Amino acid sequence: MKIAGFTAMALVAECNVLAQTDTTFADEYGYVCSRLRAANFQLVSRQDGDSLYRIDQYDLKTVKRNAIFHKKHPDSLFFAGTYTLYDENGNRTEDGIYGSNSYENVRNVYRDDGTLWYAESRIKGFTLTAYHPNGKVMCEERYYYGGKTKGTRYDEAGNKVKFVPFRVLPHAEYSFTGYLKKNIRYPKNSQNNDIEGRALVRFTVDEAGRATKVCVIKHVSPEVDAEATRIISQMPEWEPGTLDGKPASMQFTQPILFVLQ
Repeated sequence: MKIAGFTAMALVAECNVLAQTDTTFADEYGYVCSRLRAANFQLVSRQDGDSLYRIDQYDLKTVKRNAIFHKKHPDSLFFAGTYTLYDENGNRTEDGIYGSNSYENVRNVYRDDGTLWYAESRIKGFTLTAYHPNGKVMCEERYYYGGKTKGTRYDEAGNKVKFVPFRVLPHAEYSFTGYLKKNIRYPKNSQNNDIEGRALVRFTVDEAGRATKVCVIKHVSPEVDAEATRIISQMPEWEPGTLDGKPASMQFTQPILFVLQ
């Protein structure tokens, strides 16, 4: 007899002229659906013979493009390659490069006026460089296991000043893994049908420490996806993160592995 179980794992683009374009509609959870039920749509431009293809993502309410991705072809679980995000006015808000590990190996975030605010890199450790509006470096910092941060601060003239971390990540003041183990419920229908897999949940911890914008980006089954969404949505509040001393929302990706033993 199989016993339901799960494993909680740690928190964790333009081409040449393309040969074919497909339009795919998706609901708010990311499932392909009809035009009537859609929350957004994607124009998938495939390039024959290439391992990557371009996805232009649009918001159905504004009918404006909000993202461009390069993704592995045909059914990769993770993005890989370059990406650019846009706001409702078509201004670039972020760009970067996804690596094969599903993390943004390079991530650049821009101010409303288009100037570079800060840049992250996971290529040689996890580092961040923030910039003053005049383009000069404001802060250079490196993150270590356990949440430790070391770095250097500069004023707008380039002089060193007392170091204060530019970014402080949100954190749970309780055992997050313990919360998952205690509260998650393996859906009966998925158990009965021997459905297993890893649901990948993306969510934002807002300025008040609440989990918002919860969305499954790697699907297992409707029931498993719903349970993964529920457990993240209902988790107790976290201590919110800050950017340059001000409360800020930050995005996380949480894999949850559903297994039958």
